[in-house]
Amino acid sequence: MKRSPLNRRTELKPRRSLSPYQKAKVVKRQDGICKCGCGEPLGDDPRDIDFDHIHELWEGGSNDLDNFAALKKKHHLVKTSRKAKERAKCDRLAKAGGRRKPTAAERELGRLLQKEKAS
Repeated sequence: MKRSPLNRRTELKPRRSLSPYQKAKVVKRQDGICKCGCGEPLGDDPRDIDFDHIHELWEGGSNDLDNFAALKKKHHLVKTSRKAKERAKCDRLAKAGGRRKPTAAERELGRLLQKEKAS
Protein backbone atom coordinates (compact mmCIF):
# COMPACT_ATOMS: atom_id res chain seq x y z
CA MET A 1 0.00 0.00 0.00
CA LYS A 2 1.41 3.38 -0.98
CA ARG A 3 1.63 5.96 1.80
CA SER A 4 -0.24 9.18 1.41
CA PRO A 5 1.96 12.27 0.98
CA LEU A 6 -0.26 13.97 3.55
CA ASN A 7 1.02 11.85 6.43
CA ARG A 8 4.61 11.56 5.27
CA ARG A 9 6.08 13.58 8.16
CA THR A 10 5.49 10.76 10.60
CA GLU A 11 6.49 7.98 8.20
CA LEU A 12 9.35 9.49 6.17
CA LYS A 13 12.34 7.23 5.72
CA PRO A 14 15.84 8.66 6.19
CA ARG A 15 17.74 9.52 3.03
CA ARG A 16 20.30 7.05 1.80
CA SER A 17 23.78 7.79 0.47
CA LEU A 18 25.03 5.71 -2.41
CA SER A 19 28.46 4.12 -2.45
CA PRO A 20 30.76 4.81 -5.43
CA TYR A 21 30.00 1.30 -6.70
CA GLN A 22 26.24 1.92 -6.53
CA LYS A 23 26.62 5.28 -8.27
CA ALA A 24 28.56 3.62 -11.09
CA LYS A 25 25.84 0.98 -11.37
CA VAL A 26 23.13 3.65 -11.74
CA VAL A 27 25.15 5.53 -14.39
CA LYS A 28 25.78 2.29 -16.30
CA ARG A 29 22.08 1.37 -16.13
CA GLN A 30 21.32 4.72 -17.84
CA ASP A 31 24.11 4.27 -20.42
CA GLY A 32 25.74 7.47 -19.13
CA ILE A 33 22.75 9.61 -20.18
CA CYS A 34 21.00 12.13 -17.92
CA LYS A 35 17.69 10.69 -16.69
CA CYS A 36 15.79 14.02 -16.87
CA GLY A 37 14.88 13.31 -20.49
CA CYS A 38 17.28 15.78 -22.13
CA GLY A 39 19.34 13.00 -23.71
CA GLU A 40 22.64 14.68 -22.79
CA PRO A 41 25.59 12.59 -21.62
CA LEU A 42 26.37 12.89 -17.92
CA GLY A 43 30.05 13.56 -18.54
CA ASP A 44 33.14 12.32 -16.72
CA ASP A 45 33.27 14.70 -13.76
CA PRO A 46 31.43 13.12 -10.80
CA ARG A 47 31.03 16.57 -9.24
CA ASP A 48 28.61 17.44 -12.06
CA ILE A 49 26.34 14.44 -11.37
CA ASP A 50 23.61 14.22 -8.73
CA PHE A 51 21.79 11.06 -7.71
CA ASP A 52 18.12 11.59 -7.06
CA HIS A 53 15.10 9.53 -6.08
CA ILE A 54 12.85 8.87 -9.06
CA HIS A 55 9.82 8.64 -6.75
CA GLU A 56 10.51 11.02 -3.88
CA LEU A 57 10.56 9.65 -0.35
CA TRP A 58 7.91 12.16 0.66
CA GLU A 59 5.69 10.74 -2.11
CA GLY A 60 6.08 7.21 -0.75
CA GLY A 61 9.17 6.26 -2.79
CA SER A 62 11.84 3.91 -1.52
CA ASN A 63 15.59 3.94 -0.99
CA ASP A 64 16.03 0.95 -3.30
CA LEU A 65 18.76 1.31 -5.89
CA ASP A 66 16.13 0.97 -8.64
CA ASN A 67 14.55 4.20 -7.38
CA PHE A 68 17.68 6.27 -8.00
CA ALA A 69 18.55 8.17 -11.16
CA ALA A 70 21.65 10.07 -12.20
CA LEU A 71 21.06 13.62 -13.40
CA LYS A 72 23.27 16.50 -14.37
CA LYS A 73 23.53 18.79 -11.36
CA LYS A 74 21.83 21.71 -13.14
CA HIS A 75 18.94 19.50 -14.28
CA HIS A 76 18.50 18.14 -10.75
CA LEU A 77 18.13 21.71 -9.48
CA VAL A 78 15.37 22.37 -12.02
CA LYS A 79 13.53 19.17 -11.04
CA THR A 80 13.84 19.97 -7.35
CA SER A 81 12.49 23.50 -7.77
CA ARG A 82 9.48 22.17 -9.70
CA LYS A 83 8.75 19.55 -7.06
CA ALA A 84 9.10 22.12 -4.25
CA LYS A 85 5.75 23.70 -5.19
CA GLU A 86 4.01 20.33 -5.12
CA ARG A 87 5.61 19.42 -1.79
CA ALA A 88 4.65 22.79 -0.28
CA LYS A 89 1.03 22.21 -1.30
CA CYS A 90 1.06 18.78 0.36
CA ASP A 91 2.48 20.39 3.50
CA ARG A 92 -0.28 23.01 3.52
CA LEU A 93 -2.95 20.35 3.05
CA ALA A 94 -1.48 18.23 5.82
CA LYS A 95 -1.51 21.19 8.22
CA ALA A 96 -5.13 21.86 7.28
CA GLY A 97 -6.05 18.27 8.05
CA GLY A 98 -6.28 17.40 4.36
CA ARG A 99 -8.96 20.02 3.76
CA ARG A 100 -8.84 22.42 0.85
CA LYS A 101 -11.21 24.78 -0.89
CA PRO A 102 -13.31 23.01 -3.51
CA THR A 103 -12.66 23.91 -7.13
CA ALA A 104 -15.33 25.60 -9.26
CA ALA A 105 -16.04 22.26 -10.97
CA GLU A 106 -16.42 20.53 -7.59
CA ARG A 107 -18.80 23.25 -6.37
CA GLU A 108 -20.90 22.95 -9.52
CA LEU A 109 -21.02 19.17 -9.19
CA GLY A 110 -22.12 19.57 -5.57
CA ARG A 111 -24.95 21.93 -6.62
CA LEU A 112 -26.11 19.50 -9.31
CA LEU A 113 -26.09 16.60 -6.86
CA GLN A 114 -28.10 18.63 -4.30
CA LYS A 115 -30.69 19.60 -6.95
CA GLU A 116 -30.96 15.96 -8.05
CA LYS A 117 -31.34 14.83 -4.45
CA ALA A 118 -34.04 17.45 -3.78
CA SER A 119 -36.16 16.38 -6.75
